[in-house]
Parts: sequence; structure tokens; C-alpha cells
Amino acid sequence: MTESLTPADRVVEILVENGYRILDGPLTVGSVPFDFLAVLVGTGRSADLIAVLDTVEEQETDVQRKVEGLSRALDMVGSRRPLTAILVGPKLPDAILEALGRVSRILVVGTSLSDGAGQSIEESLAVLLPLQLPDPSETAADSAGELIRNLPDDIDPIVLKAIMARSRSGAEGVKQVLRHLLAEPLAEVDSLGAT
Repeated sequence: MTESLTPADRVVEILVENGYRILDGPLTVGSVPFDFLAVLVGTGRSADLIAVLDTVEEQETDVQRKVEGLSRALDMVGSRRPLTAILVGPKLPDAILEALGRVSRILVVGTSLSDGAGQSIEESLAVLLPLQLPDPSETAADSAGELIRNLPDDIDPIVLKAIMARSRSGAEGVKQVLRHLLAEPLAEVDSLGAT
């Protein structure tokens, strides 16, 4: 994170990096201007309208008035965009958060500028960001390699071949081939004793 960035700047930066577009301010909805720290809109699959507010710089009542007013204006013009208010700074009282939660999605982001702050901000914004799945090639288990590493070094090649062939059918397949391999010599001993 760049030293001169505030937590609110970092929020905007993360959103832009993930495909959101900054709208020029002030935002005008139905000829009513709304002034927020930043307003972003989702692109592609995301239709979110995001208003970023600083709870350090703005009074609690101003935050509530702005978010509720924007929500009302969006309803009046028939907007289908979901509204998300990102509150950067100290957490507002529960009563205000509850009121804001009735008209928008609320995400609260702290003001920490410590080393782990970037990760904390990303976690706070996770519902707005694309899901990051691990690369399957990195996480895929090498079951055949794992099986070979756990078998004794002096295993009979015929036994190893039989186990490896059945390993594709799972643990039960390996158990069956092992039962068969163990029972085979005993059956030969029984047949010699019967003659």
C-alpha cells in the first residue's frame, strides 16, 4: 500500500482494480446532487452503485441523511442498481447502522494504516470483489505419488502394479486388491494340503 493513501483511497483503489468505475462527482440522481467522498459503479456483471463515506470527517446524521436520500432518489427514478454504502472510519452507532441497513448494504472499513490494513480492507470489501479460487494445478493432490511414497521401497513390482491399477477406483478398490493379493498365497497353501 502506498504511504500517502488514506484508508478511503485504498478502498477506492481496490474497487477500481476489481472492475469498478469511478463516477465524477457530485452524483446527480433525478436532478438532485449527492456529494460523497467517492461514488463507483459496477461494470460487467456487477450492477452495484457504491457510495464511499468517511465517518471521521462527516457527522453521523449527515451520513444517514446522504445514504437515505440517495436510496430514496434511486427509488424515485426506478433504478435497479443495488446501493452499497462503504463507511470508512469508526463504526457508527447500531441504531444508525440499522437504519442504513434498511435502505442499502452497509460495509464498515476501519481506519488502520498498519501493515495488515490492506488485507483487512480487502476482507471488509469481500462481498464486492470477485471470488479468488486457488489454481487447481497447485492444489491438486498427487494421490498416485502419495501412495507410492507411503509404500515400502522393497515392494514386489507385481503387487505395486496391481495396487496402482486399482487406486483409480479409490480406497475400496485398493483394499479389494490387497485382500486378493493376501488371500492368493493362502489359497495355494490350502490347495497343496488338500492333495
